[in-house]
Amino acid sequence: MKKALIFVVVFGAAAAAFLYMQRNRASTVDVTGPPGSEFTGTCEADGAKSEMSGTAPAHFEFLCRNVAFHLQLESEGMAVEFVADSDHRGKVNGGSPTPQYVEGFVEHSAFKTEFWINSSNRPPNGR
Repeated sequence: MKKALIFVVVFGAAAAAFLYMQRNRASTVDVTGPPGSEFTGTCEADGAKSEMSGTAPAHFEFLCRNVAFHLQLESEGMAVEFVADSDHRGKVNGGSPTPQYVEGFVEHSAFKTEFWINSSNRPPNGR
């Protein structure tokens, strides 16, 4: 009986820890630059696609496990900062020539987080 109780407690703790690791996590994207600078783009958060366009400064928040975004910065002096779960942070500065293209991605799994942000003066493949 004592072994069975220990097993139930250990199994329950392991299951609770696993479920905690599977929770949604906060991610933010901040676009800065000269006021009124335009950007266009898209994002996908846990499979839901949406537009991600506007003028600087702009702030986007996501509460999910996976985020991918693609932005086209239309003016010099713009920057994009991407933060995932407070532990992963990246910032890219737009330059010349414009437009600049910025891509970011985060995927949280139970035991690791994959994160990257990149900029280029060439459009990403498929765009």
